[in-house]
Amino acid sequence: MGGIGKTTLVKNLNNELEQRGPARDFGVIIWVTVSKETSVSRIQMQVAERLKMEVGMGQSEERMSVRLHERLRNEKRFLLILDDVWEAVDLDLVGIPRQEISSRGKIVITSRSLDVCREMETQVDLKVEALNPEEAWNLFCERAGEVALEERIRPIAKVVANECDGLPLAIIVVGASMRGKSVVSRWETQNSIRYGSFASLKVLRISDCADNFQASTSGCADAPSFDLLPNLEVLYLLQVHELESISDLSKILGLRFSKLRFMIIQWCDKFKGLLRLEENQTLENIKMVAVTNCQMLERLFEYPIARQHMDLDPILPNLETVRLHDLPNLENLCGDDECWPNLQVVDVQRCNGIKKLPLNVQNRETIKEIRGAREWWEQLQWDCEDTKVQLQNRFRCP
Repeated sequence: MGGIGKTTLVKNLNNELEQRGPARDFGVIIWVTVSKETSVSRIQMQVAERLKMEVGMGQSEERMSVRLHERLRNEKRFLLILDDVWEAVDLDLVGIPRQEISSRGKIVITSRSLDVCREMETQVDLKVEALNPEEAWNLFCERAGEVALEERIRPIAKVVANECDGLPLAIIVVGASMRGKSVVSRWETQNSIRYGSFASLKVLRISDCADNFQASTSGCADAPSFDLLPNLEVLYLLQVHELESISDLSKILGLRFSKLRFMIIQWCDKFKGLLRLEENQTLENIKMVAVTNCQMLERLFEYPIARQHMDLDPILPNLETVRLHDLPNLENLCGDDECWPNLQVVDVQRCNGIKKLPLNVQNRETIKEIRGAREWWEQLQWDCEDTKVQLQNRFRCP
């Protein structure tokens, strides 16, 4: 079952062992987020990154398997954590032979399926149960605050908490959303929405919020397996004062953005970047990205080390419009050699740190308009001067 706390449980194990130090239990702890859409090469990249190995571009799975095996021979003891496993993983193909695990290593996996555990020949199986009613209510009150205990609110709050079916993720999200709300009608509206109905929501708007998302997600995994909003199409953040990255928000909601089309961020004081990317992550449905007045924004995306050595598809293959206004610290839109093949409109105002656009001879034909100050246009850097010449008549000053 998704959202029940499997990932958080093993994440806490990982953190506790790392705090003890390598000499205490294991020489190295290898965390791998497997997920439903995975491959041997993706798992290998995560293992290699954890082992601080350099990965050559275009390296075959077979060669990588040999290198990982040789590297693990240098470890006296290691722990492998495979999180969110949907199908059995052939560790021999990855480069972690079973004889190595039995002699010097341990493996922990999380999965929604007991059959997967059996197929991987686990020795001990532990089922994570949902919270009992008392535990669920206590957690809900912790997140919702004292308002849930008020005489006129408590009966409705009890019903709302019960609708979460004992799932910690649901309780945390719903409880936090009702924190400080003392109007009975708002609780009655919340009571009419079952937890499962969040799956149909297409628009998420958060405004004038001072919640500390990093503190709220301490102890949570980097990529929860349960997506609370699988059909989300529009994400709008306005004056979310403590948020540093959308990734911090996705720790709570488990967002995968598989259907996201529009991303709008405005006046977020501490916002430093849109997303911390996984190795082969793409946002294939996004049509527009608009970011305005985020004074601390330094980059749009934070790339993992492994991705920097891989020849992957662009992050935003279908992006058509990008609007960036009043971002004085923003310098990089994407990787050095990356382009967005369907980009049509670029609107950059008062972002003088941007020296290069994701444009080249491959996608310059799709561009319809570039807006910005004349001084900014003249100082842009181009891989090919012909690209600038061809786009000159599509440049517009505001």
